[in-house]
Amino acid sequence: YAYGNQPMIAHWNLTRFAESLLILFDEDIDFAKEKALCILPTFKEKYSHHWLNLMAKKIGIENSSRVNETFINELEKICHGIQKEIPDFRYSISSPFLNIKPLDTSLNSPIMIAMKKASDDILGFHTIKAFPGSTDAPNYNCEAVICGPGSLQQCHSLNEYIDIEEIKNAVNIYISSIINLQNNLIS
Repeated sequence: YAYGNQPMIAHWNLTRFAESLLILFDEDIDFAKEKALCILPTFKEKYSHHWLNLMAKKIGIENSSRVNETFINELEKICHGIQKEIPDFRYSISSPFLNIKPLDTSLNSPIMIAMKKASDDILGFHTIKAFPGSTDAPNYNCEAVICGPGSLQQCHSLNEYIDIEEIKNAVNIYISSIINLQNNLIS
C-alpha cells in the first residue's frame, strides 16, 4: 500500500463495486456492463480535475484553470532546488485529501437506517462509532457510511488479512442495505 497509489486503488474499487451492482443497472447484464463501461473511464479525468483544483487552492491560486500537472511538477522541482541550496528550507506538496472535512452522516439518514437494519438482520446487532482514520468519503458530497470487514488494528499492515466469513457477512450487509434503500424509495 502506498498513498500515491490511491487513485489507481480507488478506480479498481469503483470497478469492483460497479460489478457488484450490475444487476441493479439493468436486468440485461451485457447492457448493464456497457453502462458501467461508459462511466468508469471518466474517473481518472474527474480525479485529476479535482486534485488539481484542490492543489491550486493549497498554493493560493484561486483560478485553478491555470494549474496543471506540469505546473505542480515544476513547482516541486523549484522547491527541491531551493532545498539543495538552503538545507533548512522545508516544503511539502501533498495530496489535497489530507485536509478533508469530517464525515457527518445523520443517524436518521436513509443510508444509515438501511445499514443498521441490514447489520441487525445479518449479524443480529449493529455498532455505530466514529471512524478513527481518514477516508475520502466526505469528498463525495453525499451521505455515506464507512462499513466493512476486517480489523482497523491491522489494516494496511504487512500481515493484513480478512476472514472469509467477515467478507461474506459484509457482502450480505451491502446487498441487504441496497434492497432496504430501494424498498424505502419505492414505499
